[in-house]
Amino acid sequence: MGVILMANYREWFNILFRALTEREFPQEVRQRFDISPEIGNPTEPYIVSLPITGSVFDYKYIKEGKGKWKLWLEDLKDVPPIPKDISVNQIIVFTVETIRYFHLFFYLVRHHKPVLMVGPTGTGKSAYIMEFLLKSNPEIFKPLFVIFSAQTTANQTQDIIMSKLDRRKKGLSLNLNIRFIKITRKNSFAEVSKSLTRYRSESNFVRLSKYCNVIM
Repeated sequence: MGVILMANYREWFNILFRALTEREFPQEVRQRFDISPEIGNPTEPYIVSLPITGSVFDYKYIKEGKGKWKLWLEDLKDVPPIPKDISVNQIIVFTVETIRYFHLFFYLVRHHKPVLMVGPTGTGKSAYIMEFLLKSNPEIFKPLFVIFSAQTTANQTQDIIMSKLDRRKKGLSLNLNIRFIKITRKNSFAEVSKSLTRYRSESNFVRLSKYCNVIM
């Protein structure tokens, strides 16, 4: 939940999240954010408390034993070094942010949940998704990249995808990456949401969703 928030609001989320896990909800936090009196204290204390240092965004919860909080930074130690023969335009420098993205991609795709990644042009959305899909287990997943334009129809999308499914092996899951090239309207996110809702309601999209995961 936290990783989808705007960066400038993470401090607020951090304060609120920590307040919700305390034995008594801090009065100063309640006043600052105008929290309803209906939001009370936990009925029981949490077994695993958040570390005092840093932000809640610095940690992930590991469900082992009673549970524990682990720094995302520790996952950077497992990232393989950049190959010497790789071209410059293919290099992805892993950071805590990219570690979070790939962690979410893995579990969302694994459980067949659609993914929508939103952000300004040139921030690496397509590069991150392509990196993840191309390095996923080829015995289980087969990526297909579709570039959308204003003229792309649901039938065209279906034809592209179904043509790739003719020789689909049993047990092989197709990961579909849909990329919106350019959206210029100020309320673009609302328009995209409406478009996705419309496509999902069409029989063509529903049929396609049986065969593949959708990553946008």
